[in-house]
Amino acid sequence: VILPGNTRQSGPARIVSFSSSPNSRNFTLGQDGGSLVFRLRTPSTDDNGTRPEVRLGRADDRKPMHVVVTYRPGRLVCYADGEKVTDTDAVSGDLSSWDPQRLVLGDEWGGGRDWSGELQAFAVYSRAMDADEAARNHHDFAELRDARRAEIPLVWPSDRDQALFVWGTAQHDNLVTAGDVDRAYNVLPRGRARLDRNFAMAVGGGAFLAPDVDDTMLRDLTATNRLSVEAVVRPGERLQDGPARIVSFSTDGSSRNFTLAQQDDELVFRLRTPDTGANGSSPETPLCAVSTDSYTHVLVTYSPGRLVCYRDGVKVVDTDRVRGDFRNWEPQHVVFGDEWRDDRDWAGALEGVAIYSRVLDAAEAEANYEAYRRILESRKPTRETEARVRLLARSQVPRLADIQPYREALVVYEYDVEAVNRGTDVSGRIRVAHWAILDGETLAAADWDDGEAHRLRLEPYEDNPQLETFYMSDTLAPDYDVPFYYAVQP
Repeated sequence: VILPGNTRQSGPARIVSFSSSPNSRNFTLGQDGGSLVFRLRTPSTDDNGTRPEVRLGRADDRKPMHVVVTYRPGRLVCYADGEKVTDTDAVSGDLSSWDPQRLVLGDEWGGGRDWSGELQAFAVYSRAMDADEAARNHHDFAELRDARRAEIPLVWPSDRDQALFVWGTAQHDNLVTAGDVDRAYNVLPRGRARLDRNFAMAVGGGAFLAPDVDDTMLRDLTATNRLSVEAVVRPGERLQDGPARIVSFSTDGSSRNFTLAQQDDELVFRLRTPDTGANGSSPETPLCAVSTDSYTHVLVTYSPGRLVCYRDGVKVVDTDRVRGDFRNWEPQHVVFGDEWRDDRDWAGALEGVAIYSRVLDAAEAEANYEAYRRILESRKPTRETEARVRLLARSQVPRLADIQPYREALVVYEYDVEAVNRGTDVSGRIRVAHWAILDGETLAAADWDDGEAHRLRLEPYEDNPQLETFYMSDTLAPDYDVPFYYAVQP
């Protein structure tokens, strides 16, 4: 049972080989580009088993494949996932010409033909296998795999071993073990960053910082030279550039240890090693597409010479283009949604963030995705509205001096709805809570005048419990029959 890392491998890359060198074997199951191939030594096929080399079928790097290759003199058959894909008489002869060789998984005995991927199970039989047995083995292994998955508890993250930082949402259990103590690291908003109705990070014109974890991150990651970065993202804009920083351990636009970012409608990853430079951009690795319509669970793992990405629990990248360890890493800052310095702002919702000093495998990637998918599906949907409104009345706008020692405040305005552009229909008079002050800065809404028209993205105020702890100025005359909303964008 195999899961190829990619469909660009050549050599052919050896998956299971009973051989001693690139030119001498008894048999080899290999991969050449997008195809599986088989070499078998007989008196008719030469010492390398290449006359002929048999192409078996397509190599699929998106999901595990159950492969059976069976031979009796004059007939070679291959089954993929229980279905026959090859049946040929091109190979003839018995096995009387076989020599002593070595059983090797993933390469030749002497190296140089390495295969990238996962070998989840294998068996070698001294008999031919028929179609019924191939189908039965495929079915039984699938049931075994499903049973193992069912045993994995659906908690996120599924295993906190060597987790350096965990932040699901502000309401999540975000504990990690630091030395002999369990602790959670706070994230601090900067600029217009705030929590959304799900207590996730909402960024765009701001960022969240985690200053307490900077030193631990540098120490532990340079000690293991292994890294996994996990996040659940929903871009606020389809096309973003810079690339726009989502999860970054960096200082400015040209110095980082690692960065998960968005360029256009695709996630990219930069990783600093002695080979890739201080910016980690030689090369920058494209990962996968993302959409504004849904959340994407992404996991990027690295060990020297191998970078892997899983999108929604499925492997989408497995590359050896990035090489080297972390010996050239420097003190940097953990930042979400932007750079520490310089403007590389990302707009969107970010949650389910975890950073590990080890490589998570495919089973953990799938388990973490499934666990977070259930978290997302358990949430009550809200009624979103985008409307053109005209300002009728304003509450007194608070000043920073009025709310000290706090640095954030809301203010309530009353509007007449002129048109609904998108979402739930709203009409007549409404009241809206706006951000008047964020991170000590008075925002544009504080200076709006009566009679002005504006376009607002609205959610019912009652669906935004994250606002309950903030100062709110509401000096309008009480009117409990007027619907009350929250302006999502500051």
